Amino acid sequence: MKSLMMAFSLICAAPVATAQDGLQNGTLIGPEWVVESMAGRPIIDSSRMTLVFGTEGRVEGRAGCNPYTSSFAQGEADLRFGLLLSRSADCGPALMQQESRFLAALAEVTGFSIDPTGALTLLRADDSVAVTARRD
Repeated sequence: MKSLMMAFSLICAAPVATAQDGLQNGTLIGPEWVVESMAGRPIIDSSRMTLVFGTEGRVEGRAGCNPYTSSFAQGEADLRFGLLLSRSADCGPALMQQESRFLAALAEVTGFSIDPTGALTLLRADDSVAVTARRD
């Protein structure tokens, strides 16, 4: 009984992780990431592309016009997305092309980094930049 009480005390005394703690520890989980560029090129003005990483290994967001969802697996510096599922409402040629490039870029991601300013960089296997984003 004493060991059970000790374990319960340790669990209750554990610090609660915050989004800022997660950022410092290199986790992607937490508030929404807003895409700023793909392959070094800015996204189309007034379009919004996002990533929200959840605790159950799911990621979702907006690919521009349409929502998407996928699974993800994160290691210390590696990241992989599962099958990306998205609706396909037409939003105009330029936005649809950008959306297709974004989803294709996510499919190629193998790693990530978060720099000291908090910018997220998603990387391809050759270490080229696929996507950059910041917390909203």
